[in-house]
Amino acid sequence: MLRCLIALLACLCLPSCLTVEFSTVRASLPPAEGTIQQIEAGMDLQNCLDILGAPTSVRRADDGWRTVMSWEWLVAEGFGVSFSVPIADQASASADYGSNSQDLQQFRVFFDAEYKVVEISTDGLR
Repeated sequence: MLRCLIALLACLCLPSCLTVEFSTVRASLPPAEGTIQQIEAGMDLQNCLDILGAPTSVRRADDGWRTVMSWEWLVAEGFGVSFSVPIADQASASADYGSNSQDLQQFRVFFDAEYKVVEISTDGLR
């Protein structure tokens, strides 16, 4: 019985198409390991940039007097499988499965009018 089942599956698979796809996208890179812990309140802008490098965004905070610099990075991964088998002339049956994940992370540093660190936000880190 098992041999018949294997033979039947083999016959079905001969004219079929199986596609497997893996993908990974990385946008920007996180700061080097341990650098975020070096940032402290009172540190000046130049020291902060020397440690972390250039931010991905700079904007004025909602309160209007602080500047916010953000370091952001994204890792997106995906996996997919599709299978198609012809069942008649000009007709086929197919099945698909896929899974995606996106992980956007950010680290923000708030500066006062003299460009000294006044707040550090790690809310966007996992």
